[in-house]
Amino acid sequence: ILSWCKQEKVGILTPEDYFYPEGFRSLPNKPIVLYYLGNFCDFDNRFTVGVVGTRHPTSYGIHAAKRISYDLCRAGAVIVSGLALGIDAAAHSAALYNESFTVGILGCGIDQVYPKENAPLYEKIIRAGLIITEYPPGTGPLGKNFPVRNRLIAALSDAVCVIEGSEQSGALITAEDALKQKKGLYTVPGSIFASNSAGSNFLLKVGAKPCLTVY
Repeated sequence: ILSWCKQEKVGILTPEDYFYPEGFRSLPNKPIVLYYLGNFCDFDNRFTVGVVGTRHPTSYGIHAAKRISYDLCRAGAVIVSGLALGIDAAAHSAALYNESFTVGILGCGIDQVYPKENAPLYEKIIRAGLIITEYPPGTGPLGKNFPVRNRLIAALSDAVCVIEGSEQSGALITAEDALKQKKGLYTVPGSIFASNSAGSNFLLKVGAKPCLTVY
């Protein structure tokens, strides 16, 4: 693995390293090894927001993700997400459009571009931000990895914003992690008739703050 990482210019980070994020250190199950492409920013002196949501958003959800992420970046925030289709991709894309730093946290090996449709986005983030994973090279995008990965999105974020998600959405797992880690939790309200907003509206009932604007 070390030889492959050196050949492919993949960085390796452990809790003993200076740039290892402080948010990860406080986790009871913190990653022992992180693999990364791109460059680290000074997370301790930047406000970071995890923007997550469904892989099958409505046009309203996409517009909300782009608008909120873009405005957050203009205000100086770093967008953290999971490089999935839908809301994740919209959030990353808005950050890149603003020429801002963004972080993608994978649920697979650093050599696995998943989903394939996001390959161009993957390359852009490497050039303008950071991609990290705790899974070693060669690890495929197994379903069980993504709920585990979500705790890292919450841990690297000062606040988490959920934009559209059903009651079974993985975004709700990230929201639960955010609450456990005592991070700010926000959600974009949606139609009471839309299944895509059922999870988001549920979060409002259990204490999440409505995200109507970043100001």
